[in-house]
Amino acid sequence: MTNPQDFDESESALPDAFRSAMKSRYGPVADVPSEIDRAILADARRHLSTGISPLKRRRFSAWKVAALASTMATAAVLFLALSPKSVDGPRETVAQDLDGNGRVDILDAFVMAREIRSGRGQISHDVNGDGQLDQADINEIAQRAVML
Repeated sequence: MTNPQDFDESESALPDAFRSAMKSRYGPVADVPSEIDRAILADARRHLSTGISPLKRRRFSAWKVAALASTMATAAVLFLALSPKSVDGPRETVAQDLDGNGRVDILDAFVMAREIRSGRGQISHDVNGDGQLDQADINEIAQRAVML
């Protein structure tokens, strides 16, 4: 309100009933010196200005969102590509994991050798498919365990 006459002119455009209701509700308008008005306006501008227009600020944040989304998508693809395969893989691999540690290693060959020697070997553990549990099955598991 740099000029009190500006207010009076805009006030005169209002309906009389509205003007009288506002004056009775809020009382007369105080005269604000123009220096205080300019100081408040300058402080508000200084507070609201960031040096970047709102349009540029939006573009910058959209760029950040796009960069974050592409980074997360890349991480997800790498995670899926490099994650170890499930234990529920091929039936023969699960059947060869005799010690239940989730992988076929030399300990499985050792467990099979102990089962065969004690007579507790199960035909379902026949690795080479010849219908019997013998040293050939132990050798097959040991060979698969050391393959890279």
